[in-house]
Amino acid sequence: MTINIDYLSKIFILLFGVLDKFIIALVVIMVIDFITILFITYYSKDTLKFDDDNIKKRLIKKLYILLLIILAHELDIIIGEDMNIRNVTICFFIGSEGLNILENAVTMNISLPNILKKILERIQNKNK
Repeated sequence: MTINIDYLSKIFILLFGVLDKFIIALVVIMVIDFITILFITYYSKDTLKFDDDNIKKRLIKKLYILLLIILAHELDIIIGEDMNIRNVTICFFIGSEGLNILENAVTMNISLPNILKKILERIQNKNK
């Protein structure tokens, strides 16, 4: 069984819209957030947080965010592309996931540059 990449890219575009800097940034930040959750769990030696159920819940949350992006894209199509509902939704989740990454860093006693926090808060607040 072979998977046609052209076919997969058409499905992706149909569901999420164009593969642009917004969607790429969101996926990268979601992956980083998930990795930092694993780091925190190991760092705190909290085996309760490292169980399969917790990991599954975190992955389901990430998948649900992607479903909301699909919804926003469909609303753009129905209402009109000028609304940019998809991009605003993506920016909101970039801010939210980014702030999670910073909170995870604080939990591990890592110093943060203020500029990161300010930019992520601005992105999240701008899209509320």
